[in-house]
Amino acid sequence: RYVGPMSQALLVRGNGDAASVRSSVREAVERFDKGIAISDGITFADALTDRNKDLRLNVELFAGFAVLAVLLTASGLYGLISYITTARTHEIGLRLALGASRPAIVRLILRDGLILTLAGVAVGLGLEFGLMRFLSGFMRGVKPVDVSTSGVVALILFCAALAACYVPARRASRLDPVVALRHD
Repeated sequence: RYVGPMSQALLVRGNGDAASVRSSVREAVERFDKGIAISDGITFADALTDRNKDLRLNVELFAGFAVLAVLLTASGLYGLISYITTARTHEIGLRLALGASRPAIVRLILRDGLILTLAGVAVGLGLEFGLMRFLSGFMRGVKPVDVSTSGVVALILFCAALAACYVPARRASRLDPVVALRHD
C-alpha cells in the first residue's frame, strides 16, 4: 500500500498462512536493517478485493448517472412532445372536425415524435462513434465502437420516447373538436 513518497512495496510468495509468511518477512528485513519501518502486509487476494471494490464503485456510479441521463432524456422528450402537441391543438381540432379518427390522431402525434427521436438518436450515435474513435487513442483497452452497448442504449431511448409520445398523443385524440377550434 502507498504510505508516502518514499514507500516501496515488497511482493512475497510463500507457503502457509499469511501471518507466518508476514512474520518471516519481517524478521528477514529486520536482520537486514532494523531502521526500516514495516507496515502490516496484505495478501494478494485482499489487494485484488480492495481494487475490485473501487472498480465496482465506479461502475455503480456510472450506471447511476446513465439511468439518470435516460430519465432526464425521457422527461425532456415528454415535455417537448407535450408542448408540440399543445401548440397543434387548433390543427388537431380541425382534423377531428373534418372527420379524422382518433387512432389517426394518435398515429400522427406518435409519428412526428418518433421522427424527432430517430433523428436525435442518429445524430447521437454519429457523435458517439466519432468521439469514441478519438478517445480510444488516449485509453488502453477501449474498443472504438461497442455496437451492442450503443444498440441497447438507442433501444432504451427509443422505448422511452415511445412512452413519452403516447401520453400526449392519447390526450390530443380525446380533444373535443369544438373546444379545440376555439383554442388560440
